[in-house]
Amino acid sequence: MKTLGSKIKNIRVGLGLTVEDLSQKLGVSRSYLTLIEGGKRRLPRRFVKGLAKTLHLSECTVYDWFLEQKLVEAGITDKKSHELIKNVLKMTVKEKESLLKAIVSFKEKGHQTDFKIKKSL
Repeated sequence: MKTLGSKIKNIRVGLGLTVEDLSQKLGVSRSYLTLIEGGKRRLPRRFVKGLAKTLHLSECTVYDWFLEQKLVEAGITDKKSHELIKNVLKMTVKEKESLLKAIVSFKEKGHQTDFKIKKSL
């Protein structure tokens, strides 16, 4: 799974931008951007809009990258879990309330609620 930094670098290179070009547009030093692309530093969220605009991406895509990075940092590395969490986050408040009620109901009835997504063999 690619890191947020490597995704930024791949798109930057694909657009023909140098590290200097992108660092100037984001208002960060060249060395700091190099550390971000190398996975040694995190990109602050305040750069989402500028990064999305400069790399011709939606802000939603960049936020998805942040989410993916956080999931990996939390030890959740399988793709199915990532997709499940992304889908839950896209739900409306009403849908989330319904899901929570269903989980509480399952738990109250003694059903298993600590589901783990198993990889298919």
